[in-house]
Amino acid sequence: MSATPGRVYINSTYTVVGMWQDSDGTYLDPDTVLLKVTDPTGTQTTYTYPDDDEIERRETGIYHGDIPVGEYSGRYYWRWEGTNTSGVTVRAPTEGSFVVQASKWEPDTSSNSYR
Repeated sequence: MSATPGRVYINSTYTVVGMWQDSDGTYLDPDTVLLKVTDPTGTQTTYTYPDDDEIERRETGIYHGDIPVGEYSGRYYWRWEGTNTSGVTVRAPTEGSFVVQASKWEPDTSSNSYR
């Protein structure tokens, strides 16, 4: 968790929520749920539900992902993806980003440091 509301710091966690609905607005679970994250160095990590602990199903069609923030400050990008083999079109919020602040208490090994 971040120490200041609205700010995210190195070596913390940032949570995002993904919601899947059909064209009528009914919540449904995709067959596959992925959360893709790209850190400031360009390294991409993909988390898969139910294999990875970073994604949790809260209820039908609603998932939350805890993105572990590593040792780099800068902009992180995330994207939810879901597939459904039953032929139902699934709508979901797709992507976003957040900025990780440098901290005087945690080492920042990034060249993107705000210090």
